[in-house]
Parts: sequence; C-alpha cells; structure tokens
Amino acid sequence: MKLEMEVIDSNTFFGPSPSPATDLSLDLLGQAIQKHGISRACTLSTVGFLHNWVEGNAATAAACEGKPELIPVATIDPRGFFPSTRIPDSLSGGCFKMVRFFPDEQDWPINYAPFTAILDQLEPAGLPVMISAARPGQATALLESAKGRATRFVLTGTPYEGIAEAAAVMRKADNIFIETHSLVACGALELIVKEIGSDRVVFGSGCPTASLAGALRQMQFADLPDADKQKILSENIERILPRQV
Repeated sequence: MKLEMEVIDSNTFFGPSPSPATDLSLDLLGQAIQKHGISRACTLSTVGFLHNWVEGNAATAAACEGKPELIPVATIDPRGFFPSTRIPDSLSGGCFKMVRFFPDEQDWPINYAPFTAILDQLEPAGLPVMISAARPGQATALLESAKGRATRFVLTGTPYEGIAEAAAVMRKADNIFIETHSLVACGALELIVKEIGSDRVVFGSGCPTASLAGALRQMQFADLPDADKQKILSENIERILPRQV
C-alpha cells in the first residue's frame, strides 16, 4: 500500500539470515521499498551485528553506493572495543548517516563502559544513534548515557508494556526519540503521541523481517491528525539525519 505522504523508513535490514527460510536479500528490500512508495530507507547489513561489524559496515556501504533511496547505517559491537580502539573515519564524517546498536542480540548491558566510550568518539560526527530498548530498564539505562549529549538517540523494539518507561525517559531528555515498528498493539502509537507528542516519533518497519505493508497500514489508520502522521513518517527522521542525506 502507498500513503499520500513522503515516507522515510528508519529501520530496515538486508543480508544473511539466521533462518534459511527467511529471505533478507537486498533485492527483496528494494522491491518492498519500490512497491510501497518509500522515498528513502535507512538500512544495514545483518553481517554487522550477527558476525563482524567491520565487515558488515563494508557490506552496507557497498550495497548503498549509487542508490540514493538507501541511507547507510553503521553498527559497532562494543564487546572487544578497547580504550585504544578508534572508530573508522567512515563513521565520523563519511558515508554513514546513523549508527545502530544491538545490546540484546550481542548480550551486553546499556550501562556498559565500552558503549559510553564509543558514544564519546561518535558525538562530534553528529550522527543519530538507534538502540534496542525492548526489555524493562533499558530505556532508563540509556537516559544516563544520553544526558548532556547533543547526540539524538532513537529507541527501537519498545513494546506496548514499555511505553510508560519510554515516555518517562523521553520527558527527561529531549534528545531521545522512539521508532514505531514494535508499537503494534491497538492504540499504542496514539498513546505515545499523547504522552510525548509527535515530534520525537519516527517511522520504522523492520522490513523485511516484519511487514512494511502492515507498518504503513498502522500509520494510515492511526487516530492522529495528518500533520502528526507526516512528522512521524518522514519529517522527524529527516530532521535528525545529517543534512547531506
């Protein structure tokens, strides 16, 4: 389905899948983007968080080259990130426009010293950071890391049961945003907008592991004014991505 509004998807993937039955190919992602009228999609290779972040970032950069509809997203695995480690130049002014972290998949806590060290290095680049906050306490832990930083953080994976925590954290830090793909329960999207407004909610689908059509349908039928929908669908993420995108 297509909405009569610009849509920027902040949350997509491509690459090898842990399940042979699941197709996460770049071609499938491209077909979904074209079919549903997505103007741009933030994306990264699964290699980056499942296997090796350096190799994954290289795969992401290569896949996005020459494709203006794809916005390359980097990832870094804090495990093994020593005090002497320096992030590559490509993450501090290069092709990447966002950095994403996967604490659940990689089994590390958000209040984790190597993660803080990475944030310190990333901050001058001005890249937004997306991080999973699916379990109780994760959004609260991020609050400490976010305080005093110009970096914009985007919570992802927040279930309906986590909205109260997310809203409480977001009220204390105006540089924390939330992504929509897990807010699938009836009324969840409307609830987060009621609590913190529409200016810090960004659209994401989780495609192709989740349905892009379903995510768009949720937006279409949400009980929200069109102006709020447009902020969520494109304006908010466009505001926090680097200007050169």
